Amino acid sequence: MSTPAGRRPIVVVAVGTGLLALASPAMPAGVNAEYRELVARYARGERALAIAGVARFSDSELGRIAQTVEAAALAAERSKAAEPPLPLRAAVMLHLDLDEAQRPPAGGTEQPRRCPGKQAEIAARYASVLAWHEETRSFARRFFVALANSCQWDACLLEAQRWAREGLKLFPRDAELLLSVGSTIEESATTWAGGSVVENPALAPRFREAARAAALERAAQFRQAQYRFGGPRFR
Repeated sequence: MSTPAGRRPIVVVAVGTGLLALASPAMPAGVNAEYRELVARYARGERALAIAGVARFSDSELGRIAQTVEAAALAAERSKAAEPPLPLRAAVMLHLDLDEAQRPPAGGTEQPRRCPGKQAEIAARYASVLAWHEETRSFARRFFVALANSCQWDACLLEAQRWAREGLKLFPRDAELLLSVGSTIEESATTWAGGSVVENPALAPRFREAARAAALERAAQFRQAQYRFGGPRFR
């Protein structure tokens, strides 16, 4: 998917409009109290403070908190409770902002920009919960589209495919997600320069065979891309 030169997709713009006007709902005791307060502060507009506070938690602590939030959200869904366990849209954007802060900009060709990490994964978990509800499904869909496109912009092609495919599990016929998968597969296949390696007679046979297998894999990726762009699911 092409993007005008010099303009990097901004995920916050894609999914966060109107976020800070959300009120913080009542939250269950099972969710870490400090974390709850940080998410509530982010929702009120205290972004820098909230990001710095969540950054002090370890990855394992945040994983456990996310698991608790998901369980609480499922319990609320089963009991038809009106309120989610957290202002989840704020939590999504908080973890996305923290992920961005933890990924320094590229320092040239020798130091490429790191791809989204643990914080983006937690944001995606919360976005998946938001996909359960009609009033927040659109937000969740835009999140996966924006994250996949942002990864593709940063040349994180495997991650771009991953997040587009995760979005398609929730929104199976979404045209933007299908286009994102297809364009990323196509870019992966076209940016690999392995043809000369396959035909190089000076290369050991085992290496030529490995290169030939890789070339076949790229051909398969082209077929996948064609399916995503023009196959029956895309229509």
